[in-house]
Amino acid sequence: MQTKALKELEQKLNFKLDNVGSVEWDVFANIAHKLLNYNESINIDKDTPLSEILEKLKELEISSDTNSKIKSNYFKTLGENKTRIIYSFLKNIIETKQKLKQGQKLEKVDWDDISTLNYIPEKIDIFTYSFPCQDISTMGYGKGINENTRSGLLWELKRIFKNNKDKLPKVLVMENVKNLVSKNFIKDFEKWLEYLETLGYKTEYKTLNAIDYGSMQNRERVFAISWLDKNKEFKWPSKIKHNAKIRDIVEFERISEKDLERGARFLNAKSGEWKYNKQNNKMWRKIELKGYLESDKIIVHPDYWGQTLMKSAGIKLKVELETEKWGKIVKLLNGRESLMYMGLSKNDVDKIDNNILLTENKLKMLAGNSIELNTLKALFENIIKYLLN
Repeated sequence: MQTKALKELEQKLNFKLDNVGSVEWDVFANIAHKLLNYNESINIDKDTPLSEILEKLKELEISSDTNSKIKSNYFKTLGENKTRIIYSFLKNIIETKQKLKQGQKLEKVDWDDISTLNYIPEKIDIFTYSFPCQDISTMGYGKGINENTRSGLLWELKRIFKNNKDKLPKVLVMENVKNLVSKNFIKDFEKWLEYLETLGYKTEYKTLNAIDYGSMQNRERVFAISWLDKNKEFKWPSKIKHNAKIRDIVEFERISEKDLERGARFLNAKSGEWKYNKQNNKMWRKIELKGYLESDKIIVHPDYWGQTLMKSAGIKLKVELETEKWGKIVKLLNGRESLMYMGLSKNDVDKIDNNILLTENKLKMLAGNSIELNTLKALFENIIKYLLN
C-alpha cells in the first residue's frame, strides 16, 4: 500500500517516485505488490530447469502464511506451473542476493528476511517499516517488543541502521496497532524512540483513524514519523469530512447463491434493534449465535461505517443488504471487497485478482495485513511537502 499511496500522489505534488527496494517474506504480498504497482503480467519462466528453480527457492526465507517458513515439500504439493510463477515473481530477490554476494553496489534492494539484511541503498528519502503485531495486539500474546519476541523484529532495524550510518534515510515512517502505545508496551516503544534519537532523529507519534481521512472503516493505528532535519517541522494531516459508506464497496453484481448460504445463519439468527454510534458513524445490530466471538455477532448497516478489518479479513464484517434479486440478505465481505475496504479501487483490485495464486483466502489475508490507503495518502502528502519545502 505504501508504494500505491505514493504513486497516487506523484502528479498532485509534482515529484517522481523511485522505489529502491522492499523487505517482505510473504510470497503472496510480493506478488500482489508487483501486480498492483507495476502492472506486471505473469511471465512464466519456462526455460530454467525445475530442479534449479527449487534449489534457488530453497535459499529464500519466505512464507505462504506469514507465520512460518515454507517447508521443503511445499512446492512439490503446489505443482510445477505455480512454482514457476512464484519463481518468476521472486527472481528479483534471488538476483539481489547474488549481486550482494559478489560485492556489487546496488541502487535497489529487494529482500526476504530482515534478520539477514545488512545493506540499504543510498539517498533514501522515505523509509517505511512495521513489525509483527502478535505480541502487542489486544488479540495477541502480550509478550511485548523485546528482542526475543516476534514483534521484537523491530530491533533488527537497529543493526541495519548501525551498519549504514552514512546512508540514514531522511524520514522514517512506522505503523502498528494502537496497543503499542498502551501502558503495557509504551516503555518498550520509548526505548526504540530513544535509540532513534541517538542517530539524530526527532520522532512524533500519533494514533490515526482511517475514518478521518476518507475511509468507511474504523481502523485506528499508531504512526510514528522520525526525521533528521530538526530545522524543519512535520505537520500531521488534518481530518476531512466525507460520505464514504460500506455500500460503495459491495459488488452487487457478483453476489451468488454461495454468498446467500454463507450469510443465512446470520440472517436467520435472533437479533436486536439497530443501534447508532454518532462518534464513529456506525449503525449495527447484534445477533444471538452460540459458539461465536462477540465481534462475530455484529451486523452492520451498508449506509454507514464499519469496524476494523482483521487478518481473518471479511469473516468478521457482515453487512445486511436489500437486493432486487435476493431480497434481504446478510453478506460477508469477500476478498475483493475486503481490499476495497482498505482503500483500493475496483480497477486496482482487478489487477490483483487476476492471478491464480491469489485465492479468496489469500486476498482476505492481504487486506487484513495492509495499511489503509487513504490514511497513508494523507500522511505521505504531508511528508512529501516536508521534504520538498
